Amino acid sequence: MIKIVFNLLNKKFIFTMFALITIQQILVAMGTACLSLSGQNLNKPTHFVLFITGFLILSILPHFVTIFLRKTEMQGYFQAYYSFIELRLLKFAGSAKIWPNHQQKEKYQTAIGPEAENYLTAIAFSIFDIFLFLLTIALNILAISLVVDSRFILAFAVSAIVSYWVFSRLSSSIDQLIEREQENKMRFLSYLLKSWDNVFLKNSQINQKYISKLEGHFEQTYELIGKANFQTELLVLILTIASCLPVFVLIIYLTVTHLQDASYLAGLMVTIPKQISILSNYRSVFQQVTNLNTFTTRFRSYWESSHLTESDLSGRIKPEKIRLNGQAFDSVEQLIKDLDTTKKGRILITGNNGAGKSTLLVHLNAFLPESFYLPSSPSLEIGDQLGSESTGERILKHLEFVANNPTPVLLLDEWDANLDNTNKELINERIDQLARQSLVLEVRHRS
Repeated sequence: MIKIVFNLLNKKFIFTMFALITIQQILVAMGTACLSLSGQNLNKPTHFVLFITGFLILSILPHFVTIFLRKTEMQGYFQAYYSFIELRLLKFAGSAKIWPNHQQKEKYQTAIGPEAENYLTAIAFSIFDIFLFLLTIALNILAISLVVDSRFILAFAVSAIVSYWVFSRLSSSIDQLIEREQENKMRFLSYLLKSWDNVFLKNSQINQKYISKLEGHFEQTYELIGKANFQTELLVLILTIASCLPVFVLIIYLTVTHLQDASYLAGLMVTIPKQISILSNYRSVFQQVTNLNTFTTRFRSYWESSHLTESDLSGRIKPEKIRLNGQAFDSVEQLIKDLDTTKKGRILITGNNGAGKSTLLVHLNAFLPESFYLPSSPSLEIGDQLGSESTGERILKHLEFVANNPTPVLLLDEWDANLDNTNKELINERIDQLARQSLVLEVRHRS
């Protein structure tokens, strides 16, 4: 999953981020070194002022880098999301062969929505934050070890090893819990997409049934979110304690053994807040690793749900239950061959519910070289601003688009649904005009 995210990120963006973070943390580490040296030079006013001035300047400079870092960061994350959309959506433009069923469609639309962008951004953010914290730890430990005492390298190394051991022991159970949480969350969000008709229409039995099931999905997800986050924070607390002990023991030991060396103690004491900050960065590293696992698990579900393959549309079509202008036809393949020789006119597709009439239109759209599919209640990008028009006005706008961009085959799916008689007659006349130049195949809501 991490590899997939890196492939979505622009390579120039990745290089720029790592470069800016490195520059920023080098400045921070130089500030740590100046702070240590100022403590060791309390008895030398000139040197003390020089080092403390350097520390103050170096405390400000990283914030200038942050300005460019944040700008680059947010643009890069959004660009990665667009790459995700290109890969999972836009590259399939015109691929009617992958038209999903309704359940797949709802899950797919959820998968490519804003939640995917949030988790993709969170994964990338965690990766760069882990690099930032590790670089901060390494450079600041190096600065303290060179200026104060080299044994701090060993103490921080022991802290890292103990922390990693604790993390590797406890993190797998949390990952499993997060996976269950995400599965339930996806079910909740998919069910939420069915809310419009089930909530806003005044059908009390349906309303209550829908709300009851939605509450059930919510309660399951709510409980798992609580468990996952509690265990995650408990792990972070344990890691914090484990990482602090070796360094705190060394600080106490060095303090006791250098009680007579005021200069050494001054240099050591001024670095204690920085050392605590380094240890908190250990906590931050493991917290971000935990977050990375969480976000990766959640993004994986969106990545997998956004994967569409070619559908066997013909398997959903029952030719024996469908009529074309009242006549039976042998097979979909033969129909496609016959349509190649039919240049104009209207063909009415009729049949029982579930016979696959609408699927037949989608299938024809996939295999006929030049065809235009107009779904029921269309809102295609036709150049005109589609706003508060009635269904009839919307269909007429789409038909005008087709008239201005002639196509050999026009496929109309239940264009007469939810239309009054006046609009039906008006649109029917317009279709008659189009049928003088093109072949029109139509599924009528009421034949």
